[in-house]
Amino acid sequence: MELGYLNPGGLELLRLSCPQCPDLDLETLLHKARRRGLPNELLPFVHHDGQHYCFDLGTPEPEHGVVFWHPDGEAGMDTWQDFEQWVEFCWLPLARA
Repeated sequence: MELGYLNPGGLELLRLSCPQCPDLDLETLLHKARRRGLPNELLPFVHHDGQHYCFDLGTPEPEHGVVFWHPDGEAGMDTWQDFEQWVEFCWLPLARA
């Protein structure tokens, strides 16, 4: 199984180049999200019901924080220190449900 096709808890990782699957294509979704107000410092990696889980490139490296971005501008309501914490507290519990 390829990593890009893991789907625990119904959340699928975006793909770098997938024109045949526009719902998961990073370039397509990033363009749409930027038009809807996604700040430049946020980089989505999961699209969920019109909202995005994003890396916050404005946080310190090497592990950028994760933010659940809402298109109505409510970014930052749900945040995680890094990707590992997001997997532990958000993605894995959905997979176990």
